Amino acid sequence: WQTWPTRRAMAAVKILVAGDVEGNFDQLFARVAKVNSSHGPFSCVLCVGDFFGDVASAEASLAPYLNGEGTIPVTTYFMAGPDDSKPLPNFIESRYEGKEIAAGFHFLGTAGIQTLDGLSIAFASPASMAAAPEETTAKLATLRESTKKADFRGVDVFLSNVWPRGAFRLLDDGAISAELLPDRDLQEVGTEQIAELAALLRPRYHFCGGEGQAWQRAPYRLEGGHVCRLVALAKVQADKKQKWLHALSLVPLSQVSGSPPALPEGTTDNPYPYARVVPPPPPPPT
Repeated sequence: WQTWPTRRAMAAVKILVAGDVEGNFDQLFARVAKVNSSHGPFSCVLCVGDFFGDVASAEASLAPYLNGEGTIPVTTYFMAGPDDSKPLPNFIESRYEGKEIAAGFHFLGTAGIQTLDGLSIAFASPASMAAAPEETTAKLATLRESTKKADFRGVDVFLSNVWPRGAFRLLDDGAISAELLPDRDLQEVGTEQIAELAALLRPRYHFCGGEGQAWQRAPYRLEGGHVCRLVALAKVQADKKQKWLHALSLVPLSQVSGSPPALPEGTTDNPYPYARVVPPPPPPPT
């Protein structure tokens, strides 16, 4: 993670981010409990991708955690599903958006920004709300407008249920494994809408799901001096080779001041065409 130097010590916030849960709540919460016990405490778990999977079986699997029989070890947040084919369970109505459904279990909603323990968390799952297009359009418009404020510096974390289109641009030959989504045209992976939001929001970390495979892009630099790290997470599963849980310790951007550090090795320009051109950093003194 990256921070700027300051004259006073600042407390980092520790969070976990999980990939597509697809209704595997027992496996999710068991792993979270273990990681929290050994490396925590963590403030929250943020979930990207398809959270519920098959809705009918998900309701039965989740019931013990909602009625108090099961334990949610760390406060957990989830978004609306990744597309129209993944509706929300009947018990999650629009009135729950942005609210706690049960103890330690929160529905973020479709799109917006929330502050969690000082971290600014932006989220978007616009493709999932065809049933309420006007409401979703309004929320996305509000999200975009928030980036136009004079004091906007970016967000700490951006969560999306799909990958951003164009993330593979500007990478060196050999930077992408042949095993990454071998049956897909990488230039067609993801959506333009999420790429546009990533450019506007200027997140320090962008976590996404939806493709069932883990991948981390080289950092890319943003206006304002910080960089973004794009992290795609795999589905919740037993295979430990596919990373689906990411631990992060981050000082909130609102508490960061001073000059930005040197860019990490391998940093590229912003791959998304929506971003304003950022002037290159000055050459080191000779």
